[in-house]
Amino acid sequence: MIAKAEAAGKWVLVHCRAGDRRTGGVVAAYQTIVRREPWSRAPLELERFSHKPLDTSRLLPYLHENLDTMQEMLIQRGVIRDVPPGPRPSEAMDGAEPSQVSSSQPGGGRAAN
Repeated sequence: MIAKAEAAGKWVLVHCRAGDRRTGGVVAAYQTIVRREPWSRAPLELERFSHKPLDTSRLLPYLHENLDTMQEMLIQRGVIRDVPPGPRPSEAMDGAEPSQVSSSQPGGGRAAN
C-alpha cells in the first residue's frame, strides 16, 4: 500500500496501536528494501518517535532476521522487480549499531513515522 500511494504522489499514514517501534519498523523496512536507502538511516526512523532506548528493543534483531524474506515477498507481490545488486538487506545491517548513527542525518520522502 505504501508503494502504491507513493507512486501516486499521496501521503501515507503508518500507525500501530501502541505507537512505539512497529511503525518505525515498517517505514525503516520500506525505505531499506523498496527505496534502497542505506540501512544506516533505519535506526533513525526507529528512534524518531520512540519512548524507549533502541538498544532495549527486539525490533532490530527481528528486522535482521526477516528483511531478506520481506524483500522476497515484495518481489513475489510485484512491489519491486528484482533483488538489487550489492549486499542483501540483512548483510547491509551487519555491524550497524544504533549508537554509531548520527542523529543529524536527514530523513526523507513521504513515508513517515
